[in-house]
Amino acid sequence: MKLSLPNIKLQLSDGNNEIPSAYPWTQVGNVLVKGYMYSGNKLLTGTEFGRKFENVRSRTDLIRTLQDIVGFYAVIISTDNYVLAAVDRVASTPLLFRQSSCLEIGDDFQHILKRGDTFNELGVLQYLTSGYVFGNQTLLEGIQQICAGDVLEFNKSSRTTVTENYYSYIQDQNIRERPTEELINELHSVHLKIFERMVETLDGRQAVVPLSGGYDSRLIVEMLHNFSYKNVLCVTWGRADYWQVGIARDVAESLGYQWALIDSSPEDWRKWYNSGAFGNELCMCGALASIPYVQDNLIFNNLYQLGLLQSDAIMISGNSGDFIEGDHILALEDPEDSEGLLQLLESKHMRLSTVQKPNEARSAIELELVKFRNLFGTIQGFDEFWEWRERQSKFVSKSIKPFEAKGFEWRMPFWDYELMEFWRGVPRQQKAARKLFYEYATKKMAQSVQKANPPVSLGQRYYDALIDGRFGCYDSTKSIFSRLLASNRSVGGFSQSSELVSKRPLRLTRFNGLLALDVCSQIEKRVRS
Repeated sequence: MKLSLPNIKLQLSDGNNEIPSAYPWTQVGNVLVKGYMYSGNKLLTGTEFGRKFENVRSRTDLIRTLQDIVGFYAVIISTDNYVLAAVDRVASTPLLFRQSSCLEIGDDFQHILKRGDTFNELGVLQYLTSGYVFGNQTLLEGIQQICAGDVLEFNKSSRTTVTENYYSYIQDQNIRERPTEELINELHSVHLKIFERMVETLDGRQAVVPLSGGYDSRLIVEMLHNFSYKNVLCVTWGRADYWQVGIARDVAESLGYQWALIDSSPEDWRKWYNSGAFGNELCMCGALASIPYVQDNLIFNNLYQLGLLQSDAIMISGNSGDFIEGDHILALEDPEDSEGLLQLLESKHMRLSTVQKPNEARSAIELELVKFRNLFGTIQGFDEFWEWRERQSKFVSKSIKPFEAKGFEWRMPFWDYELMEFWRGVPRQQKAARKLFYEYATKKMAQSVQKANPPVSLGQRYYDALIDGRFGCYDSTKSIFSRLLASNRSVGGFSQSSELVSKRPLRLTRFNGLLALDVCSQIEKRVRS
């Protein structure tokens, strides 16, 4: 079906004839929707979902409608006077746009960019150091992104745009501490509610759970077991001797669920990259705004080959439970020390590569911090706000895209609106370092999943990073030292033609640093071709 709306040039990625999207763009009158929402315990998609927006005539109408929706979506609406667009609270489907005589908007960046487009210098600095571009900017001048929880309004007469926020993950500064037992019981009630709703929508189909040694994926399978769900496949990727693998295997076996290990080698990753699959994924993740989340890609190829994946399977992602539960709260001796917080944010969010003008790359965080303090009278909570809007919503939430690209549905229970609201209402001091969640796990989770994550030394973590099989995308040898050399070189034409990158070797021992540089290189080739 050809999708078209007045005064809009659409650039939508909707799978292909061979692999149709599990959540296709659907048109209902002058409304386009993608994704799903819950109505009670029923899942609404397509036309049923689109009808929720039929009476929207203004930005106010749209905001009022979105505030009541529990789900994951993107929506584009053409009214008499406006074009309206929005993404959900974690931007699970990214929307990019540029404006001229009309509004050009879509989730497929390759058709929005044009030959001769120029790079946004500050955006590139941010992308290379963090893996994403801050705020509503992108890698290219003139192309913007709609941030999580935002509504875009394009005035057809004046040809101007306005953006308004309908949701932000910002904690109420007046929240008081509550008894731990009370919070644990409330959290358990929320878990039971959202997982019962999710289980009903699975409708007996195979639930594929990427199971690590961490608590969140273990909580998913524990909840599936709690509701007597049988058709579950647990899958773990990584080396057979990796510490998380044994935990994942034991958890799956204790619950009676099928378990598979995908031990992906550098050669596997090299074949995946050279097959062109990486380029296809860039079109779905909003690559002008963030690097793709590629960890789970080889899972599906291997599951196909092993004959373990059922045709109507649904992936259930455990991202981003650790964030929601307080693991990304930054510790400051003085909670109002702005410079100290900026340094912590810089070391956490801007560590992928060494670039020239690092202070310019950091400036956007500093400006947002000032706005935050002026609005709330404090900087407490800014670390979670920044992590939610920038890293989690732009990068981590895209973990579901590889599965969606294969035509499968997905669920992200830890980004359920009701669970987000619960944790937003827990005081920082009670949830920091996942204190409350660990107490919950001890009291409410089964014995088989109570074991805390074992401590892993810094040396072991560094070693694990060096031998990460994903480096095979860029290095044809298997030597650890050769990989280290590969991780300290420039990749592609971008670094050689731009003065943005430091002339000294890039310190890219992290795979995502190489990925960011590679994406910039590929986009440069497209705007020059």
